[in-house]
Amino acid sequence: MEAARCFLAGKRRFLVPLAISASAKALAAFWIHSLLSRGGSFWTHFMRHWGKAGPPEGSPAYLFCGFDSGWYVDIAKGGYAYPKFAFMPAYPALIRALGSAIGDYWWAAIAIAWMASFASLPLFQAIAERYMERAEAMWATLLMAFFPHIFAFTSIAYSESLFLFLCLVAWLSHIRGKEPISAAAMAMAALSRPYGIIMAIPVALDLLARRDFRRMAWLISPLSSLALWGIFCHLYAGDWMATLTQQEYWARLGMPYGVLRAYIWSAIVEGERLPLLNYYLVAFIALMGYLAFSSTRADWRLGAFSSVGYVALLAMGTLPSLSRFLSFLFPIWLSIRLRSHIAGAAALAASFPFGLALWLWFLQGSLVG
Repeated sequence: MEAARCFLAGKRRFLVPLAISASAKALAAFWIHSLLSRGGSFWTHFMRHWGKAGPPEGSPAYLFCGFDSGWYVDIAKGGYAYPKFAFMPAYPALIRALGSAIGDYWWAAIAIAWMASFASLPLFQAIAERYMERAEAMWATLLMAFFPHIFAFTSIAYSESLFLFLCLVAWLSHIRGKEPISAAAMAMAALSRPYGIIMAIPVALDLLARRDFRRMAWLISPLSSLALWGIFCHLYAGDWMATLTQQEYWARLGMPYGVLRAYIWSAIVEGERLPLLNYYLVAFIALMGYLAFSSTRADWRLGAFSSVGYVALLAMGTLPSLSRFLSFLFPIWLSIRLRSHIAGAAALAASFPFGLALWLWFLQGSLVG
């Protein structure tokens, strides 16, 4: 017991979630590669889908790329055109910068996603320790890392890892009094996801509660970055709101945006009946809503962030992707506390196969989030 207390008092405690998560991801990648190589050569759905535009056929890069990965790399290589304005610019810009340096845009996209993923773990753990005991914070970090959608989509070249990392940097820097870093992270978060601007909410609420009006000037940063993106969209797409309006491209493919409008409003107001509805997904969305609003018990400022984010995603998101979007609202994971090591280990063991399965199904061409 004394040894455990000494360990938790040292900096090495931050290495535990990193080591466990890295080991699990390496095991999952090896297992998936072996499953997708049963015909004698490694193959995924996207080798045929992307053709010569993708990585070389058989490349291990296909373990970590699919669907929107291609859009991000295409933007990094060739810039914006319809309907690519639907994707925010932070991740493609970083891919272009790193890809130009190393000579491979696909591996640049993978590297950025993985670095942001692993960097997020000690940041979240440090934040969680402000609201719970250190052992509980360690388990909260592991539960977040092993949650199926987070496990899968921090292993894939998507912008979710970057968004999570930037939000964590913004909040941790703010509560430590490092406002310039917090402002830069908020500005980047606003450019990483269409709803990234909501990261300014808990910071603004905290400054208002403390009547620190001088430091509120830093909130100009995320607003300015979003305004500059709007100007760019106006100049090159002729539409200030191109990120939202160009979602129509996917709506025409059968993925209507706005769960509240497309599903709930049409059901309870217009009386429409859906031909098929995934009730497990509905239950999952309800659970995420409970956790989002419950996060106010840990911190009312972060609770506002997750609550506004939850409602915004219901208003803006697509039903197939909603489970992915909601999982990356980091304050929801502050609602879960585990003291028992046995219960924590059991939760990780139960989550891991589902995360591995989502990753595998994604590479096989299934839209899992």
